[in-house]
Amino acid sequence: MKWYIMFIQFAVTCFFFFIEALFHFNIGKSNGDLDIDKIILPDRKETFLLCSSIALCAALSSIVSGVIERYLVEKDKTD
Repeated sequence: MKWYIMFIQFAVTCFFFFIEALFHFNIGKSNGDLDIDKIILPDRKETFLLCSSIALCAALSSIVSGVIERYLVEKDKTD
């Protein structure tokens, strides 16, 4: 897998996981009653923690996908 494809996968995963994390954050803050008009953003520390965990998981996902693709391509060449 080329590096720019891994980067695109990483960036897209981070974006959508952050949106999902914001929904979960707001559901938790509103005791399960999510109102789109009243969405709040977490403070700096919470945002940093969210982004750090999302980036770590997205990076691991991109790396593992690249390894799996490389393995499958090599396996296909030998078959």
